[in-house]
Amino acid sequence: MHRTQIMLEEHQYHALVEEARRENKSMGALVRDLLNQGLQRIRKDSREWTLREARGMFSAPRSEGRNHDDYLYGDG
Repeated sequence: MHRTQIMLEEHQYHALVEEARRENKSMGALVRDLLNQGLQRIRKDSREWTLREARGMFSAPRSEGRNHDDYLYGDG
């Protein structure tokens, strides 16, 4: 683990203290849990955005599902 310091707004600090007390966790454990949740959401959103960007990038006017190998690998 790495030690780091962050600056919190007063209301953020009090909310973290209260939530840590309510969940019976240390403030460090709570911050790590919240950070992991946020990172998972960012990764999920990033993957969805990439898929949204890719949608419609390629089109073939006569494409059919059964001929997908022809479009992927050529008529070879």
